[in-house]
Amino acid sequence: MVRKIKCAPISAIEWYCPPGWRLENRINNSDDMWFAVTKGKFACLPDKSKKTPQFLQTGDLYLIPKRVPHTIWSTTNNCNFVSVHFTAHYLGSLPLFHMISVPPVYINLDSYSKQNRTLSHEFAIKTPGYLFKMGAIISTLLINILRIAKLSFDSGENETKIGKNLVRLEPALSYIEKNLDKSGLKIAEIADRLFISEVYLRKLFKISFQLSPGSYVTHRRIEKACALLRHSTNNIRIIAQLCGFYDAPFFHRTFRKYTGLTPKQYMRLDEV
Repeated sequence: MVRKIKCAPISAIEWYCPPGWRLENRINNSDDMWFAVTKGKFACLPDKSKKTPQFLQTGDLYLIPKRVPHTIWSTTNNCNFVSVHFTAHYLGSLPLFHMISVPPVYINLDSYSKQNRTLSHEFAIKTPGYLFKMGAIISTLLINILRIAKLSFDSGENETKIGKNLVRLEPALSYIEKNLDKSGLKIAEIADRLFISEVYLRKLFKISFQLSPGSYVTHRRIEKACALLRHSTNNIRIIAQLCGFYDAPFFHRTFRKYTGLTPKQYMRLDEV
């Protein structure tokens, strides 16, 4: 399974926090991320249901899957951390953390502090090949995080960790990935790839993703748009078309619905 995981970097920025710094009830809707403490001490509360924060110090890392609300604050003066944003997929399009139900993960990776600073350096200077190098570092760190956290990748656990339905859907998901730029992508086309009815296809998507096939396609289009807005030199109109949106106002409304930001705001965002 490990060989089939693909990580795509989005950003890596080292932040210098003043005394009393706090980021309240944040939700990252478009990608996964981690905080890596490079100096000082922090506390992180993954969601409102938990009353005891996780305390972090130099060398600690806190992995937060997308759509998990969290609050983080400094507990000492002169605190620094690197925030690393990325997407992680299995078989090209299956959201990795959704498949193996990863909660927020705390881990001490002091020996990898240098790699997190390398990530922020590569993102800042953007030399040729920087995305490839960042992707390799993120993949290495992620595999170590999940192994240390005892989240197994053994293929024998596919039935319990991934689920038969996700494996069954893989040809359809690959077809969706290759055709995200098609505005007229039909559910019937996707069902035909699996030689099943539309009704059964909807059932598989509901069980696997808690989404309809159409909603899944929209999610993937917005995730693709987020990546292109960060790394492509194309304008917003071209990016929208590359993601299957040929009506500019509809793209802006949909993008804001899923991310809470306009495409232009997202393009200019330095994410914590």
